[in-house]
Amino acid sequence: MVSRTLNEDVSVGAAYSAIGVVLILAWMDATMSVLQKYAESHRQLYPGSDIVVVQSHMHFFWSSDIEKKKTLAPVADYVLSRVYTRGLNTSGRGTIVHTFSN
Repeated sequence: MVSRTLNEDVSVGAAYSAIGVVLILAWMDATMSVLQKYAESHRQLYPGSDIVVVQSHMHFFWSSDIEKKKTLAPVADYVLSRVYTRGLNTSGRGTIVHTFSN
């Protein structure tokens, strides 16, 4: 599993500044070049938001629960750090989760 954050310094319109993170959970074995198109669409809709793309591969589904948690922990930590501080939503910015299925 590979995750990447695509972030640019873009002026944020007031209507869309409420979205802090867009989390894209891809279908199995999706290529980053295809996922980049979805990321760019979200970038146009929510300029200034962090876009996090998570790819999945067949071997991930056969790994142990401990290995899955270890792999996904950095993504979860990043998203939570962008939205919550000490359990309180202090940023006032939401998260969009865009999921795909095979």
